[in-house]
Amino acid sequence: MTPRICLSLAECDVDALAGRLAAANAADLSDVVELRLDALPSPERLTAAELRRLMQISGRPCIVTVRPALQGGGFQGDERGRWSLLE
Repeated sequence: MTPRICLSLAECDVDALAGRLAAANAADLSDVVELRLDALPSPERLTAAELRRLMQISGRPCIVTVRPALQGGGFQGDERGRWSLLE
């Protein structure tokens, strides 16, 4: 099995995240990208179209996460709210 590198990206707005994804893709920095939605001030406002755009810009398989504070993330809501963002 070949080792894989996952690049974790967390930005405070969608455009900044898109820019970092484009730069990472151009530099061929990883095999997989983690999109940390918990860094966004209002992750519940992220539309499906925006998420698809980010995944397309990455040019790689994506892991979408919403980490709670317990896991070192920025999501402040309850577990039900966190899971609803990932559905």
